[in-house]
Amino acid sequence: EELLKEDLVWGAFGCHPHFARYYNESQERSILQALRHPKAVAFGEIGLDYSYKCTTPVPQQHKIFERQLQLAVSLNKPMVIHCREADRDLLGILKKFVPSDFKIHRHCFTGSYSVIQPLLEYFPNMSVGFTAVLTYSSAWEARDALKKIPLERVIVETDSPYFLPRG
Repeated sequence: EELLKEDLVWGAFGCHPHFARYYNESQERSILQALRHPKAVAFGEIGLDYSYKCTTPVPQQHKIFERQLQLAVSLNKPMVIHCREADRDLLGILKKFVPSDFKIHRHCFTGSYSVIQPLLEYFPNMSVGFTAVLTYSSAWEARDALKKIPLERVIVETDSPYFLPRG
């Protein structure tokens, strides 16, 4: 609440997939309470993470992600979506629970255009966030995707302190 008192700070609240194994009714009540704040502008960061960094079992991630999608839609709160190594499942789950005209921010995108294109086509109000990962020599696919996405659907984000620019 103290941070939200700052002039240029807004909030997004949700359960990241890394912590989905801890999600319970009490956590959900806390998230919903936080989302009542007038400067709470989005539900997230929520999503799926199949990388070695995430220890929450995939079925549990699906259950919590689906629950939060339903809550976000019922509250009409835009979503901030985290997706790492789970792109195949992401589109199907989103289609099942989210209206196609819903506002979605696909956070910290590092993949290829072929991965993001079906999402952009199905969700015309989806924006795609890019970080300083674009400065990495290995991020050629993300740079190629960025060139193909309409500028009005691109978000520049830091995801600080995780992605420092190279050079």
